[in-house]
Amino acid sequence: MDKDRFFVYALVDGTPKILYKWSYPTLDFLKWYDGRWENANDRAQRIMHDPDMPEVDLATAIELMKTLGKPQ
Repeated sequence: MDKDRFFVYALVDGTPKILYKWSYPTLDFLKWYDGRWENANDRAQRIMHDPDMPEVDLATAIELMKTLGKPQ
């Protein structure tokens, strides 16, 4: 493994809600929120193995970072 991996949590209707990143080489699991990455290591195993939270490519992750995780 030599690159970051991204996972997206979506609502029932398919709308992306939360973007997660498994960061390489540190192997930290992070959540995109308010324009920065926050620690989400406590959720890593559940999210990475949940078929309802698909992995997305870097280009998709960058697009999601522009709209997700903004304060209400």
